[in-house]
Amino acid sequence: MSYGQIARVLGRPRASRVVGGFLYGLTDKELHVPWHRVVNREGKVSFREDIFAADDPVQEQRERLAEEGLQIDSRGRFCLKTYGMTDEELRGLFDVEMLELVDLQNHVVGVAPRPLVRSENLLHRGVGILCWNSEGELYVHKRTATKDLFPSCYDMMVGGALEAGEEYEIAALREVQEELGVGEVEPTFLLETLYDGPKNRSFIHLFEVTWDGPITWQEEEICWGAWMPFDEVLEWVEQVDIVPDGLHVFRAYLDSRG
Repeated sequence: MSYGQIARVLGRPRASRVVGGFLYGLTDKELHVPWHRVVNREGKVSFREDIFAADDPVQEQRERLAEEGLQIDSRGRFCLKTYGMTDEELRGLFDVEMLELVDLQNHVVGVAPRPLVRSENLLHRGVGILCWNSEGELYVHKRTATKDLFPSCYDMMVGGALEAGEEYEIAALREVQEELGVGEVEPTFLLETLYDGPKNRSFIHLFEVTWDGPITWQEEEICWGAWMPFDEVLEWVEQVDIVPDGLHVFRAYLDSRG
C-alpha cells in the first residue's frame, strides 16, 4: 500500500504526508504496526532517518518485505499492482465503516469514515424503508438513546447510510433486515429526496416492504416499536419528536401520494 492510498481510503486524499508523519513517529513499543508495508506511489521504499534503531532502516524495510515474499524489480520498486491491496481490502484493516460522499447531482466523489461524515456533516447517500403489514398498518419505532444521530427520537421508517460501493436497494434490504429482523422481502422504490439539515445531509431513496412475520429489534437501534394504522400515524407524527430527516422524507412521501 502507499501513503496516498491510506489517506484516500480514510477520506483525506491530500494527507499522504500526515500518514508518513504518523509512521515516522512510531515508538519501539508500536513497531507491531506493519509500517514496512507502506511505500511511496512508485512502489519505492522512502528514505527516512534511523528512528527504528537499525543501522539502515531502508534496508530493514526491504528485508522485511522480502521475508514476506515481495520481490524488488530492477528499478528498485515493489510492483503495487502485484503486491498492493485494493481500497476495499485496506478499509477492512481499519475496522471502520466507510460511507460514499456525493455532490449535489448525487454523483460519488469519494469516501469517508462514518465519524468524519457525522462530525463535518458531509453529503452522502441514505435509505429509508416503510414497513407495512397486509392490514395496511405501518411499523413505527423509537430510536435508542445511544444513536449517534437523533437519539431517543421516533420514526415511522427504518434506514441508514449506504456503505462504500453499496447500491440503494441492497442497503434498503440490509437495513430493514438488521433493524426489524424481517425475512426475505423485496423493497419497492418510491422516491428520491435530498435532505439538507444541520446534522445530516443525504440523498435518500425511500422504499417500502410488506411483512407479516415477527419483528425483532436490533437492540442498539430500537428501544420501542408497534404496528399503527396509517390514519393514526398521520396524527402521531404531529404529537411526538420525529427524527427531522425521517419527517422530511415522510412528507415527500405524502406529497407523492397526492
